[in-house]
Amino acid sequence: MGQTRTGTIQNNLVSTFLVGGFVSNLGSLVFQIGFAIYAVQIGWPLAFVGLTLALCRYAQTGSNLLWGDLGDRANARSWLIATDIGGGLTDLAMVFISLHFAEFPQSGVLAVLLFRNLAMGLQVPLRAKIGKVLADQNPGASQNIAINLNIVAQGTTLFGAIFVLLLKRQTGFAGICVFDLVTFSLSALSSSLLPGYLFAESETSLRRAWAWKEKFRRYYNFNRGLFWRDVLISFPVWGT
Repeated sequence: MGQTRTGTIQNNLVSTFLVGGFVSNLGSLVFQIGFAIYAVQIGWPLAFVGLTLALCRYAQTGSNLLWGDLGDRANARSWLIATDIGGGLTDLAMVFISLHFAEFPQSGVLAVLLFRNLAMGLQVPLRAKIGKVLADQNPGASQNIAINLNIVAQGTTLFGAIFVLLLKRQTGFAGICVFDLVTFSLSALSSSLLPGYLFAESETSLRRAWAWKEKFRRYYNFNRGLFWRDVLISFPVWGT
């Protein structure tokens, strides 16, 4: 009876965490599409909008590359909550900017977006780390957790455009920012419900963790051909 109750609690926590991740990814996608539409509508050159989105993508990829192992070196739960808070703060900044867009410099908008995407670049590896910790607590469901994490990461594409059309028509870009802020808040709440003791052990491995350069060096020395194929395969992702 006790084991059944514990398993139910663990399953509920996993489901809550996955739902939080889904709504957070949905909000981020809605924000990205909504910003691109809004920027063009207010007169930004299309080339500059494209450049801004590209720089945001590079910031996100670079953040993942440089600090993607943060969840292995520190408390993944705490850092995921911190990135959600950071993303929410950028939404508040963008609401203010949208109300004063005419006099706000484009460089300021770009700075806010770059900070946002630096934080977002950490979320995928942090969620993967949390998923691994949860799977270790429930080995029988480890495969389902891995599959569901992939659905959380990719499944929002089906709904993003629909939400953009609805929110843009009813509330404008400021409403899109508020929607994204709400999704970040729900994500942070879902992560805060996870037991903190599950992630305390990872903090003790801070000094033992390899630096990111060392990880790449070991990978390269292990199989150079596979290393370069992995690099080539990753290039198309930069344009998505």
